[in-house]
Amino acid sequence: MVRYTKHADLEVFEGELSEHRYPWHYHACYTIIVVERGSVLYQFQDTSVHVGGSEVLVVEPFHVHRNMIAQPTTYSAIFVPHDRVERAGSAQLATQRSARPAVHQKAVALVQCIKEAASMNVVNERLAALCGSITDHLPGNETVVPSRTSRVPAIDLDRRITELAVEARLSKYHFQRSFKKKHGLTIGQLKRQANSEKAKALLELGGAPLDVAHEVGYFDQSHFIKYFKRMWAITPDRFSKG
Repeated sequence: MVRYTKHADLEVFEGELSEHRYPWHYHACYTIIVVERGSVLYQFQDTSVHVGGSEVLVVEPFHVHRNMIAQPTTYSAIFVPHDRVERAGSAQLATQRSARPAVHQKAVALVQCIKEAASMNVVNERLAALCGSITDHLPGNETVVPSRTSRVPAIDLDRRITELAVEARLSKYHFQRSFKKKHGLTIGQLKRQANSEKAKALLELGGAPLDVAHEVGYFDQSHFIKYFKRMWAITPDRFSKG
């Protein structure tokens, strides 16, 4: 079961899953994965990283990936806006895995502060401590994953692929192939991600799951629930109840 907590502009999804496959996607913020036990496999464009118990993975904004859980795993995912990381004293964090106990301990402390809705001064202190620990060049088991895709451009997702291909002066086939290679996602995957993010935002504002499903173009609620849960590992109903 996965639970969702939001404190100011910081979010945490945490719980235990035995099996789950997230789709290819990215986040416009930093994602910090904290694994207590079990293992999560993260796949990037041409690199795979296993994140095991007591390990932490930082995924930089817009780095396309998918992740899979195939055994009982207890974990937390923290979403941190880019400007908060900058204010914490880190201009940029690369996508990287850390097995250093100090990094894991500080990540756990940050999760706890967010869940307890601690004062923002305390939260900022915990975030700064975590960022500092991640960027410390100390001996340890680290894996850095360079991003090989460019940031997805702002495009009108209501337009047909054939229109976008004509504008790019490419055939539909070559446009889709080139877009996927350059940005890591197909247009279809990008549209589904945009819909799931819009649905999440509407649910946060108090929208009823059925109304939200229709708003984002799902007239079959079961399909909406299935895709939302695939993306966020929680049903719309449980998400809206916090």
